[in-house]
Amino acid sequence: MKSGPVGCIVFLRTQQLLLQHAFSNLPHHREQVDMPLTTPTPSAAIASAIAGRLPGFAYAQGAEVTIRDTPRHGEPGIYEARNGELALSTQGTTQAQRSFLADIFQGEFKGYAGQHALYFTTQCPTLHIPSYLALSSTVDHKATSNPALADIQRLTKLAGIVPILSQGKSFATVESSIRLAIGGWCKEGFNWPAWIGSDEATTLRDPDRLDQATPAQLEKLLTAMQRQDRFADGTIETAYSSGLIRRIAQRAAAILQQS
Repeated sequence: MKSGPVGCIVFLRTQQLLLQHAFSNLPHHREQVDMPLTTPTPSAAIASAIAGRLPGFAYAQGAEVTIRDTPRHGEPGIYEARNGELALSTQGTTQAQRSFLADIFQGEFKGYAGQHALYFTTQCPTLHIPSYLALSSTVDHKATSNPALADIQRLTKLAGIVPILSQGKSFATVESSIRLAIGGWCKEGFNWPAWIGSDEATTLRDPDRLDQATPAQLEKLLTAMQRQDRFADGTIETAYSSGLIRRIAQRAAAILQQS
C-alpha cells in the first residue's frame, strides 16, 4: 500500500463501487471531465449518497470535506489514490473527530507505516468516487446531517449521568437513569454472544483501553450489556457496581470535550 499525503492518512479499501449506480450516466473517461454533468451536481449527489449509506455522516465536525484528485498538504479531505483505494487525510482534526470517523466506518485507528491508519472490519461500507467526479467537488457535511449527530445526542445523554454514578447510591436509586441513558445504544443485528469472547471485548475490559474507546466500541459494549441483561438479569447492576458504567459515561464525556 503506497503512502499518502503528509499528515494522518486513512486508507479505505474499496470492496464495491458504492456510488456506481448513482453516476452510471456520467462520463467514464478522465478526458471527458469538462463535459456537462447531469443534475444533481457531483457535490450534492455524493453528499446524498454518503449520507444515505452512513448514519451520522460527518468527516470533520464543523468543517467541510473536499474531494480532490491530488493531495494538498495540510488540507483535510478525501483523495483518490493511484492504486484504486481512497486515502482520507485527517490532518488538523481532533481525536473526537477521528473517533467519529472510526465509528462511521466501523473501524479503529492503529499504527501504520509510522502514521495513523484506519483498519476496517469486513462490515465496513466502502466508498469509491471516480476520478472524474473528484475534480473540484466539495461536500459540506452540514448540508446532510450535522453534527455527527445521533452520536452527539447519545453521548450527551450518557455523559449526563456521570454525577449520579459518582455518588455511590444504590442501584435501585439510579437504575432508571442508567437505563434511560444507555437505551439508545443498541446496535441492530449485532452478534453480541460472539463479540463477548472477542479480543476487542477483552481489550475494553481494561480501564486504560476503555478510556480510548470510540463511539462504535461503546455501542458494542452497551448493546452486549443490555442484551445479556435480558437473559441474565443483573448484568447491568453488576456493571454499575464494578464501576464499568461510570467509566463508560466518563469516556462519553471525554469524547464530547475533545470535539
